[in-house]
Amino acid sequence: MSHNLSRHSYSTPALPHLIWCDLLTFACNRLDLAGIKLRFFPISMDKYPTLNLPPVHLRAIRRRGSTYIWDGLRGSWLLFTPEEWVRRHVIGWLTGHLRLSPTSIIQEYQLAIGGTKQRADIVVLRPDMNAALLVECKAADVTINADVLNQAVRYNSIVRAPFIMLTNGMRHYFYSTEDCVTYTPLDTLPDIASLV
Repeated sequence: MSHNLSRHSYSTPALPHLIWCDLLTFACNRLDLAGIKLRFFPISMDKYPTLNLPPVHLRAIRRRGSTYIWDGLRGSWLLFTPEEWVRRHVIGWLTGHLRLSPTSIIQEYQLAIGGTKQRADIVVLRPDMNAALLVECKAADVTINADVLNQAVRYNSIVRAPFIMLTNGMRHYFYSTEDCVTYTPLDTLPDIASLV
């Protein structure tokens, strides 16, 4: 297994530092969702860096001192973390720029490795339900190194995708495999849309 990481970059415009909830935010001050009163207002994203991925539109709320974002794929609010910031952008890139169907994308794909439950960040499935791509996301301040590659390789021993992507939102690394044992670095991701 090679630990030399290749790099691929995307040139994108700077992201706005205020992300608003959807149009409903502007129409009402409060929403009773499952018995919880929510107040909508602009949420500062200054602590999250501009990523090397296309910008995305996010719906965000503040609840009990924490920020949550809407996940349209799962239909639920998620605690907003630096890693989730990267994951949202990767999903936006997969669906918006690579034109993958949202129904082919599974987030937090559950795995059992060595008797423990673990989760791959993103798995893209083919129509036959076999994996086409495994994506491991890290927060922007986390270095993508051999440990991250080893984690993705462990996950892929179960998922068995022919391609893996490692990203912290700033740098993206792509690998191919035929046997899920030997991984070859790639300069770019092949046309995943043709596999899905």
